[in-house]
Amino acid sequence: KEIFNLTAEFGSMMSRVQALTGATDEMTNALSNQAQVLGKKTQFTASQAAEAMTFLAQAGLSVNQIYTAMPNTLELAAAGQIELAEAADISTNIMSAYGLQAEDLGRVNDIIANTATNANTNVREFAEAFKMVGPIAKSAGQKIEDVSAAIGLLGNAGIKGTMAGTALRTMMSKLIKPTGDAAKVLKKFAIETIDKSTGNLRKL
Repeated sequence: KEIFNLTAEFGSMMSRVQALTGATDEMTNALSNQAQVLGKKTQFTASQAAEAMTFLAQAGLSVNQIYTAMPNTLELAAAGQIELAEAADISTNIMSAYGLQAEDLGRVNDIIANTATNANTNVREFAEAFKMVGPIAKSAGQKIEDVSAAIGLLGNAGIKGTMAGTALRTMMSKLIKPTGDAAKVLKKFAIETIDKSTGNLRKL
């Protein structure tokens, strides 16, 4: 009975992936085979792989993009010691928040994993921080790599998660439009915070 339920669950999720992507039966079979292979060769089950594919499909990835993204998403989940579906959810949320395209997902996964591995923060804390600072950083013209490095540095100082994201967001907003004492200090030392050629905040 348990095996039947797992098989039904897997089939249901793959049907959802097919509906979301508009994939042909042949394409869906390719994804299904990939999920089953991952279920045999990794610590994740085929159903967990299928669930992750659902999140990727909901983010607008095509069948080919999902197929390509799965190994990288698996590496992120392993690095962060989180569920595969959660890794897919986190990376696609950050991708969407920063206005990146589906083909950038591998890059996003690498950035998250590298920051979580090389700084005193983890994947969930990184996601929480990015949720707070991502929108203003994007509008200020900051590269995702630079924002991620800043999150990592704050993590090393013991400032993590929402606290790190809020601190960065506040700092950026004050540098974009400095007022009061901050404006006086910046003027005193002739510090320009805005790149006049682009109108964006200068690199952190």
